[in-house]
Amino acid sequence: MIVLLVTTLTACQQHRSEPKEFSQQQLQADLYQLVDELKAYHPGLYWYQTPEEFEKRISSAITATKEGQNFTDFYKSVNQLTCSIGCGHTRTRMPEDRYNELMDTTLALPLQVCITGDGIFTKDAGYGLPKGTQIVSVGGIEVADILSELYTLVPSDGYNITGKDYFIGPRFGLLLALYFGIDGPTTTIDYITPWRKIPQTKEIGLEPFSNNHITENKPLLSFTDAALPNTKILRVGTFSDYMIKDAGFDYFNFLESAFSQLKKENTQTLIIDVRGNGGGNDHYGATLVSYIADGTFNYFEKIEVSEAYDGYGEIKEVDSSRYMLSHQDLAPQQPAKNRFTGKVYILADGGSFSTTADFVSIAKNIGAASVVGQETGGGACGNTSGNNKSITLANSGISVQIQMWGYSSAINKELPCGQGVLPDYKVVDLPFTDNDEMIEMIAELQDNS
Repeated sequence: MIVLLVTTLTACQQHRSEPKEFSQQQLQADLYQLVDELKAYHPGLYWYQTPEEFEKRISSAITATKEGQNFTDFYKSVNQLTCSIGCGHTRTRMPEDRYNELMDTTLALPLQVCITGDGIFTKDAGYGLPKGTQIVSVGGIEVADILSELYTLVPSDGYNITGKDYFIGPRFGLLLALYFGIDGPTTTIDYITPWRKIPQTKEIGLEPFSNNHITENKPLLSFTDAALPNTKILRVGTFSDYMIKDAGFDYFNFLESAFSQLKKENTQTLIIDVRGNGGGNDHYGATLVSYIADGTFNYFEKIEVSEAYDGYGEIKEVDSSRYMLSHQDLAPQQPAKNRFTGKVYILADGGSFSTTADFVSIAKNIGAASVVGQETGGGACGNTSGNNKSITLANSGISVQIQMWGYSSAINKELPCGQGVLPDYKVVDLPFTDNDEMIEMIAELQDNS
């Protein structure tokens, strides 16, 4: 299960000279097409909402359509409807020509920011602002109001917020331009610096948006010494087959080599860093668990599909429900020969999604590791992903990827579902310092032990 972080673009304000081009009948036809496909193929449609609640949302979207409504206003309605499902993998996309046109004409707030439960902070110094400056408002709009609206337009698993924050952060300026009309040539911000707690106001020039900063410059796979006693760091930045192969790695050989070295050197502590890992191959996650498990474990409890599903795999019907039987990670998993027997810490954040959240969830559930950092962006109890059906709405050209496999992780079902994996030790990496606060937490834990 992998999610490519393609921007889920939201609606523009009326300041754009966009033609009013759709009839009410066309827009409603697109909504009915979308709803019919979701009901037919998405197995998790009612995981986080009742059928009655979904019908009310459909009615609201239908009622909101207007004669001559422009594309971006309608796109917002579609996006909010799909986001209400609580499926982080079901994403909407603009037609390529509209996306390119908007990108070519958009000026955006150039500040690079991160979002935490405490607010929005600058990641770097620049534009007359020190690193760690808290943004209070943009263009006269309070940050809390901005985020409240954007949370309805960015998908996540269940009720999770850390995944939304992780996605919004590097795209904050673009989303402000597209949805709130903050697109130039300048805007004002209210802000608070780390050493002066009195709000100040500043005018900032807007710039063409760049995607260059979205992907962090970190190795996909690495195995290094930590600046801690008898401790190694295993960095797994992705579980994606093609990304790992393109980087010149063989995933299974890489793990076997790393864990053989851990055993040979009698390393006592292992840190597995999966921050920002958006997922990938299911079995890559299960294999990593096998290297830290002390016995047989279950990975997936079940994979459910809809009545209309006719894709890959052997399907069995039980009590009016249909289940996929062909997935290799439904079978009990065995610990690896060179499994690690020391102390394991997993570093996770809102970018730990899909397969990565599965890995963290199972590793924590079987007692193989302690989790340090933030709640994962992916669901602790499972998600809908795997096989998907891409549809294009007939009139607007909006495409939607509808997920068709409903994964349930093999964990203690008394845990609350609808959220990510909660950390054992909550740490948020703030931009006030260049230190890695999560590693510092582990150092503190080692000192206390």
